[in-house]
Amino acid sequence: MTSEREQLETRLKEHEKAKRAAKGTDDAQFVAASQEIVSTIRQIRALPEDNKLTDFQISSYCWALYAIASKSHDAEQVRMSLVKLVRSFALAMNARSFWGDASSAEFGRTLFNSLVQLLYKSVKSMNDTTAVAFAKKIAVDYLNILDARCEAYLDAGAFHKDLVTEEQRKGMELRNGGKRIRLKFWPSLAEKAYGLMNRCLKADSQVVATDRLVTHLHRNVSKGDWLGLYCVTAMIRGGHAERARSMMKDIVRAKHNEAWAWTYLADTYRDKPEMVAACHCKALTLPSHDPEISLGMAVKSRRVLADALQRLGLVQEAQRELALAERKAPVDSHDGFYVTWAGKTNQLLLPSTAKRFTGRLIKREDKSFGFVKDRTLGDVFIPPKFVKCLKNGDQIAGWADLQEDKNKKRKSLCMISAL
Repeated sequence: MTSEREQLETRLKEHEKAKRAAKGTDDAQFVAASQEIVSTIRQIRALPEDNKLTDFQISSYCWALYAIASKSHDAEQVRMSLVKLVRSFALAMNARSFWGDASSAEFGRTLFNSLVQLLYKSVKSMNDTTAVAFAKKIAVDYLNILDARCEAYLDAGAFHKDLVTEEQRKGMELRNGGKRIRLKFWPSLAEKAYGLMNRCLKADSQVVATDRLVTHLHRNVSKGDWLGLYCVTAMIRGGHAERARSMMKDIVRAKHNEAWAWTYLADTYRDKPEMVAACHCKALTLPSHDPEISLGMAVKSRRVLADALQRLGLVQEAQRELALAERKAPVDSHDGFYVTWAGKTNQLLLPSTAKRFTGRLIKREDKSFGFVKDRTLGDVFIPPKFVKCLKNGDQIAGWADLQEDKNKKRKSLCMISAL
């Protein structure tokens, strides 16, 4: 007489056969067979005795959940299946015997790759509220997977990026109502994996990226446009604000006209409300490329700004920002308050070698540049962008640093920022 487990295992094989038969031909039957597989394996796990799953059953369960998530047309069912899949994958990793042979290790890598691609695609299709709620549900398990297997799965090949073809670009522009698409490369698997990590960290304030994960990411930041930003988020959450600040300053220097860059820099100054306020005011003075996205960012910036101003004792100013945020009021980038506070960011990006100077401008009428003779530093070159609103003899003060002088073939002091 066959045992209950044997009966369930026989049923499982029948469902697997039905799933294979429906693959690529009948999505509804494919999903139905996958659901039966999930149900049967849960019954095996619920047996009072002899309920340990074999490697095949673990693999079957995970791929069945993946099948449901990738083929179902029910958005809620997709999200629930993905949450269960991430959880199951994380639990499977805790069974060390599961990773003992080559076939299991290859299964893990293949499932991880497929899972990241599907999670990335699914999250991008969600609205902000749904995406945050979903990321919070998977955060702990997803970061555990990433921490345990980043070295194994996110190797050199995972950072490879495919070129966006002209045909793909035209298709995206057509779907976007003719809006020009500037994307040159598709994100690599690693960029997607760490992008998901970034979402999880932002969605759940309790999760932390481990030192191993941060070290691996930091080692590879040059291999993707957004990896540096993800590394900054992970460092801040791990309590390494100063390291994050140094890295974020490099990003801001390259993206100094992007509001998001300044808001991320503000995150590295959480214990310094004056700098938080200055960075968010700077963000609010910058031009917007997409009005809808910019307004959403402005609401968030104004709320953070209000909190910083409250901590500084500027109660009325804080109340003004909260009121503007609640009304989702358009941003006046020339607002005097924002411009004044934004000016406090001028010194944030100065190199450690920068020196302060002061003196009267020496400028010939036929030249667009000038010089200042500082009592301590000597001659300081003043580039045209700082001279255009000044005339010969005007008092000027700022910061200077050594820069390459092509004519003299040596480094000379050059003004890099006003006070």
